[in-house]
Amino acid sequence: LDVALEEGLVTSRLEYQLVSLTAFQLAIKLYELRVFPFSDLIKLSKDSGFAESDIVDKELELISVLNWYLHPPTSNCFLEEYILLLLSEEDQVFAEVESTIRSASEKLLQIMTCRSEFFRFPPSILAYAAILN
Repeated sequence: LDVALEEGLVTSRLEYQLVSLTAFQLAIKLYELRVFPFSDLIKLSKDSGFAESDIVDKELELISVLNWYLHPPTSNCFLEEYILLLLSEEDQVFAEVESTIRSASEKLLQIMTCRSEFFRFPPSILAYAAILN
């Protein structure tokens, strides 16, 4: 939804509602095991007059704007990978403080993902910075 707004896919309140429903539908397709029927999705739109074809068309627009980059790795994904790279059989000292580093890094990532000045950095850099801090 944020990308759609940034890219100018939304020009009215009604279109905002359509893009919101479409983003919701995409998220369900990506992250849920059950399919959410279009008819139920249209009921959520509170008599806006949307048809299934409207959602399908907007979904194609949204996917195109996203360049099919639908499931990008998050900062937390990178954090987990970095911690795995740091852990080794020989490094017992790190293993003892791993939970402290993980906890502090996760708190920093939560702060960074909520503050707009960090939006310009890739998730991999944010995770690395969190570990370094």
